Amino acid sequence: AHLAFGISYRQQVVSLREAHVTKLSKQWRRKHEQALMVEDLTEWARDVTREVSHGAMTAMRLGAARFLLGLSDGLELDRLMEASDWRLAEHEEKLGRERVQAAMLPDVMRTQATVVND
Repeated sequence: AHLAFGISYRQQVVSLREAHVTKLSKQWRRKHEQALMVEDLTEWARDVTREVSHGAMTAMRLGAARFLLGLSDGLELDRLMEASDWRLAEHEEKLGRERVQAAMLPDVMRTQATVVND
């Protein structure tokens, strides 16, 4: 249960300002002790993950895990950095990427038409 550089997200807060910030020191509590908490860059008293849904947090954790596994497997960084939509990953795994993209095509065309007409 460690993030990069040995940060235990069960006890610590992810902070770019300080190396070791604990949940206890900030008096941050949640229903689930293992919740990931991230300090806002400008409003230090704010946990930005409170604004993110549980599904989005789970998807971010899975995405980070996939990235690290791919990196350890020797995948090229360009391949690891391909744009993706975490909300579609499960559908692509079950239906295949081509079917999901084909289903989205009318939405993409509608969006492009709106942008051109504005």
